[in-house]
Amino acid sequence: MAAEKKKFSRRKFIVRTLLGGTGILVGTAYLSRNSLRRAMYNAQDDPAFLAYVGDTSDPKMWFEVTNSNKVIFHSPKVEMGQGTFTGLAQIAGDEL
Repeated sequence: MAAEKKKFSRRKFIVRTLLGGTGILVGTAYLSRNSLRRAMYNAQDDPAFLAYVGDTSDPKMWFEVTNSNKVIFHSPKVEMGQGTFTGLAQIAGDEL
């Protein structure tokens, strides 16, 4: 009896690759969760974040006027494509 060659279909390849990749992703996230938590905990003491703690009604905290009469607006918010910088610049322009 001749040994039959096992067929390895594309479907099996895709399924096994997805299962293996998912396993690696979940395993890595599970093993590194403590270091991620530690990094987030230590990031709260970063001086860049501490600048926005305190009296937020002080305009010097949000605006800086340079020697060339340009106004720099400091915002702790992150721009992720929603256009918040445009909206905040319009609000600042209206107030100035």
